[in-house]
Amino acid sequence: MLLVAPQAQAATRQVGIDIPVQWYADDSGQMTLDRFAALPTDQLATTRQIPSFGYSRKTWWLRSELPGTWFAGEPRWLQLGPTFVDHLTIYYRPLGSDAPWAQRTFGDRDGARESDLHYRESVLILPPPLTAAGYEVVFRLQSTSTLILLASLSSPQEFVQRATADTAFWSFYFGLAAVACGVALWLALALRRRLLWGICLFSLNYPLVAALHGFPEWFFGHAALPFQDFMISSLSLFSYATALWLHSEIFDLKKNMPRLHQLLIAAVILNLVLQVSIPLGFYGFAMQIEGVVFIIITPVLLFTSWWLWRKKAIDRTTLLLGLLPPFYVVAAVLVQLSIHGIIPFHMAIYSLWQYALIVHIITVLIIAILRVRAENRQLEQKQRLARELQIEREASFHQRQFMGMVAHEFRTPLAVIQAALENLRLSAASTSQEVRFDRIGRAATRLVQLTDNCLADARLASHDLHVERQQTALLTVINMAASVVAISHDHYLNIRQHGEVESPQLQADAGLLCIAIANLLDNAVKYSPPGEIAIDIHSDAGQTELRIRDHGPGLPAGQAELIFERYRRGEHTSPVPGGTGLGLYVARQIVQAHDGKLWLAEHGPDGCTFILTLPTVA
Repeated sequence: MLLVAPQAQAATRQVGIDIPVQWYADDSGQMTLDRFAALPTDQLATTRQIPSFGYSRKTWWLRSELPGTWFAGEPRWLQLGPTFVDHLTIYYRPLGSDAPWAQRTFGDRDGARESDLHYRESVLILPPPLTAAGYEVVFRLQSTSTLILLASLSSPQEFVQRATADTAFWSFYFGLAAVACGVALWLALALRRRLLWGICLFSLNYPLVAALHGFPEWFFGHAALPFQDFMISSLSLFSYATALWLHSEIFDLKKNMPRLHQLLIAAVILNLVLQVSIPLGFYGFAMQIEGVVFIIITPVLLFTSWWLWRKKAIDRTTLLLGLLPPFYVVAAVLVQLSIHGIIPFHMAIYSLWQYALIVHIITVLIIAILRVRAENRQLEQKQRLARELQIEREASFHQRQFMGMVAHEFRTPLAVIQAALENLRLSAASTSQEVRFDRIGRAATRLVQLTDNCLADARLASHDLHVERQQTALLTVINMAASVVAISHDHYLNIRQHGEVESPQLQADAGLLCIAIANLLDNAVKYSPPGEIAIDIHSDAGQTELRIRDHGPGLPAGQAELIFERYRRGEHTSPVPGGTGLGLYVARQIVQAHDGKLWLAEHGPDGCTFILTLPTVA
């Protein structure tokens, strides 16, 4: 910890802004200090901004003056940065004298930094000048990376206050970063989502920020300088790639905009390939390529993000989330423009992306967690619906099994009832007894039809349904099914065959087909006033068509298909007889099992016409 006794406060002065700088670019790199000091003033350029020269292989010489009045008889501390300048040498001597130059080196490739303090940035302690003129200071810079000089002169008290505040801020910053990275890594491992892996890789910007501010060397000593230098170069290139990949994952561009996704993947690959520029010595040129690429691609990302939102392909939350990587790229582009002097260099621009990074990663994590939570809810809902559907299917299966079993068990007592009824009809009976016999017969026939429907439904719903096809005469099947009309005293059946004298021949399961036709006839008897139930038979081109017409009240519009669903019945304004809702459903299933079709062709106030088509045997 730095402990300094309280003294009078003095303003912190920034080289280039508060302290004018004269500079000269040495193309050959062979210029000496004496030659630079001897250059006439008209050969030097003057700036009142922070010196920034972009990516250049030239050697840059800068000269400033520090008036003695700034010292007030006390030492002043010259803080030097950034930490990634390869070679930074400072020469200083009393202003206006011919005294030998004092020399100190602070570049990250100059070996050990000759800093007077153990701090993350180099510090040169300047004693009070011997004369009121102050100091003459010369800076020599040469680097393969960005050429910037961030130098400020302050009193020890101001430096301690500023360094304490900075250390507290960066401790908080990297603490949040560590938590965010840990949560992102945990979510990525637990949920295995590419979006979360993208967040993890994007979190590598935090080590980049740490390296830019000299934390690796501060913690691990001068031996970490080469590693710190490599981190800055490598992660600077890699961070652009992670931003593009994260943007693509957030917007799901692979599905929503495949061509833009391919463009971003190409840019990511370019970033990875440019990593070779570090050992090959053209890192500055690689960063210039990056700058051009991202100046072009940034407006494309912003426009397509807005376009996807207007297209309703993404919601507002996703839009805000997806704009964060382009914002990072925009901030990085502004840094590149300021570094090259296209726009004035300012510390706010230089630090914007670093400060915004923590807001970005926390926002990304929050929204990613919300998205994952919503997806998990949807998955749980789907799983719950699947379980409920499975339970419903099992319940329906057991219900059909039970109905089939009960219907099968009813067959024996029904056969006994019908046989006893036939025996009773053989003996002499009074008129009232005949009426009772007819009622018993109708009830038994009705119960037989109901059990047949239950058995047929269970049989048709099973996966091992086998239709026992045999050559069958259609008229024979119709006559078997006509018993449901015969037991009605109010209706009669009229069968009309067109075009043929003999009955059409079918390859059919006579028992099942009889149930289907009986259900259609029973439906006609139920809903028709007393009178005719007509069946018209037409045979043509290997197909037989049956038209079954009644004279009932018809059906409301839109219910032509509803009545063929299991346990569904048509809606009627007048009271109608009861039913199970199985008849027409079973009839259609049987017909379809015979490669035929059944539909309601007409349903007006004058009655309904059902058409049944079946393939015939030549």
